[in-house]
Amino acid sequence: LEHSPHYHQYGLRLLADYARYQALQSRPVETDFAERYKKALEFYAVLRRDDGTLPKIGDTKGPALPTRSVTLDPSGFATRPRRRVPAPVGNGAYVYPASGFVVWWSGERNDGLESATTPRQLALSWSRFPSLAHKHADDLGLVLWNSDGNWLTAPGYWPYWSPLRQDALSWAASNAPHFVAEPTDTEINTALLGHYYSSEFGVADVIRTTPSGTVFRRQLLRFAADELLIID
Repeated sequence: LEHSPHYHQYGLRLLADYARYQALQSRPVETDFAERYKKALEFYAVLRRDDGTLPKIGDTKGPALPTRSVTLDPSGFATRPRRRVPAPVGNGAYVYPASGFVVWWSGERNDGLESATTPRQLALSWSRFPSLAHKHADDLGLVLWNSDGNWLTAPGYWPYWSPLRQDALSWAASNAPHFVAEPTDTEINTALLGHYYSSEFGVADVIRTTPSGTVFRRQLLRFAADELLIID
């Protein structure tokens, strides 16, 4: 619920500590914890780029540090936490309709024998949970990363003491479609209308509805040669 890849990484550390503390007290974790924890680790692997950074969505800082992880035995007891750097995920689309993320990976990736040369990541987000913790006004915004660095990005984490923090959180700081001077805390609804992805073609269609009934809609189309078309 933290609206941020950086805080997802931090949350993994807390989950690992929690599972280990339970084991030290001879208590197994809950029955569904193992599956949820596995999915959380997989999502982190999808977000983490080959250069060790995370998409600057929400309050996300720079390099992604190795996170702590544990291994759970069949009885639900955790091993001692260890530092974890996830292996690169395969090319393709990773879609999370409930949490509001689409991540596309393409290009040559690290296969364990040779270094990656041209990996590319596109991350589209529209997560809007009630707490708005660490949330920026960026629904329908996208972040585009290539092996030579960021092509499209957002400010990410901005210090709370800075007078510019409110600007960094505002719609003007993202590339998401929005009204001029639109408030950052507007109650809105977002949804994924449709998604398709293959080696030849990809499309993602998302909407944002304001309290006045205005609908913003963004469509992403990716072609085989990694040509990207954005329609707002």
